[in-house]
This record gives sequence, C-alpha cells and structure tokens, in this order.
Amino acid sequence: MRKHFYPSITTLFIIFLIFFNTSLPVFAEESGAADTHEADRQVLRKLLADIELAINENEIAKLLPYLDDNVVITHQNAHVARGK
Repeated sequence: MRKHFYPSITTLFIIFLIFFNTSLPVFAEESGAADTHEADRQVLRKLLADIELAINENEIAKLLPYLDDNVVITHQNAHVARGK
C-alpha cells in the first residue's frame, strides 16, 4: 500500500512564494496604458488562491493537479519524495 505524502511547511511556503512572485508585474506600466496581461494575472491569482486554500485546509490532495507526475520534493530532513 502506498504511503501518504505530506510535504513540510517550508516546502509549501516555497511553492506559495513562487506562485505569488509570478503574479506580480515585473515592470511598471504607464498609468494610461491598456493592461494587456490582466487576463494572465487573473488566472495566476486564481491559481494562487486555490493553492493557498489547499495549504490552509491541509488538503495536500488539492495540490496534486498543479504538480508534474515526476515531481521531486526534498524535505528539510533530506528525505526525498518522488512522483505523485
């Protein structure tokens, strides 16, 4: 039987930071210019909200759709978990 995988808080925090940083604009735009990336930002904000909800509810299964099948996670104690 397969054991359950529970990532550490640090791992979840790093995932959160990666997605949070990608939702911030890299360059300041002119105040009157049309925002051509707003749709992308909305998708990233929803992604962040979904991941944040999964972390807060401690529902690791809700994070699985966002991970690759060949994911490799290294915990603070050097334990390496491979795959979903």
